[in-house]
Parts: sequence; C-alpha cells; structure tokens
Amino acid sequence: MIIDIAEEVEVEAKIKPEFPRESSLPAIVVNRERSCGFFCKWHPGFSPKEHKQMIFDIEALRLELKQKQKDRTWALISTVVGAIIGAATTLAAIIATK
Repeated sequence: MIIDIAEEVEVEAKIKPEFPRESSLPAIVVNRERSCGFFCKWHPGFSPKEHKQMIFDIEALRLELKQKQKDRTWALISTVVGAIIGAATTLAAIIATK
C-alpha cells in the first residue's frame, strides 16, 4: 500500500479547517497509526533499493521452493499411479494366460 502524505494532509485540511496548513497537521498525518500487511526488518547499511531487492529475492526463493514441492508431489503421484497400472497390467496378463 502506497501512502500519499501530501494528499492526506489536503484531505485533513478540508475536514479540519481550524488547523492552519503549516501547523501540526502534517505531523498528525505522519504520526497516524497505520496497518501494514507486510513487514521487512531493516538491515543497517543497505539502501531501500537493496531492501526491495532482498524482499524480491526472498519471494522468488519461496515460490521456487513451493514449485519444487509441487513437482515432488506430482512425481510421487505419477510413480504410484504408474506402479498401480503396471501391477494391474501384469495381473491381467497372468489371468489371461491361465
């Protein structure tokens, strides 16, 4: 979620016209409690751009691991189904020869 502080100050100025624009109104908007759906711990020495890249890399790794898990599950299912079909075919061949 991107926050436009200037826009919020404008809205607050319309709602509360008793506050002069240059007064504490910007501080009220900036210090407002906000909810955040995602938190990334700050690592000193890294720029915001580097933090964004870290978040991107972590998400890419998470998606890669999720895909590998799906691939393993599919491989297991296909192996079991193949074994069942092979056993059924063999059993059918044995029955047919009797």
